[in-house]
Amino acid sequence: MALAGGVPGAGLRNRILPLAPPQYLELIALDPRWRGEDNANRSWLRESTAAGNRLIWWAVGTDDIDDVAARTGREAIAGRALEEAGSMTGGWRSVWPPGGGVSGLPFFIGYETDPTEQRALRHEYARAASPASPGAILEIETGGDEATMRAWLDAELPVRIVEGAAGIRAVRIASARGEIVIQ
Repeated sequence: MALAGGVPGAGLRNRILPLAPPQYLELIALDPRWRGEDNANRSWLRESTAAGNRLIWWAVGTDDIDDVAARTGREAIAGRALEEAGSMTGGWRSVWPPGGGVSGLPFFIGYETDPTEQRALRHEYARAASPASPGAILEIETGGDEATMRAWLDAELPVRIVEGAAGIRAVRIASARGEIVIQ
């Protein structure tokens, strides 16, 4: 079951589908109640889903975003999510790859909360979403250049790189009923 999220960017809404902590899927949609002007967030999502709903991007969590920024030579950018009433619900810093989403590389995210608190929060989310144990990501399939991906990640993660255009293709998730594949 997806839990209510917030506003990850002006004109967008999200829901969170907890997996085995600290993993989760974030479902993002255009906010139908948005009354502001169109913006880069909405244009990006509209263009990304023009051919239908699909996987768009993926992120890798880190406890030390400053280390990632130093290693990659990229700036850590601050972000905030808003809840329904508009008050701040959380902040993070992220490191984006050169070329953004077109690169096919994930972005890195580090939350403002203490890593131990963040893990505890993810466990609470998982219990709230399902009385059964939610599954873990078994593999992320992505296209692109393997050497570039491995250098960017600089970690052993369950990622399989296939030939073809850069970008996320599928996510395999373990579940009590067997493997689930999201494409």
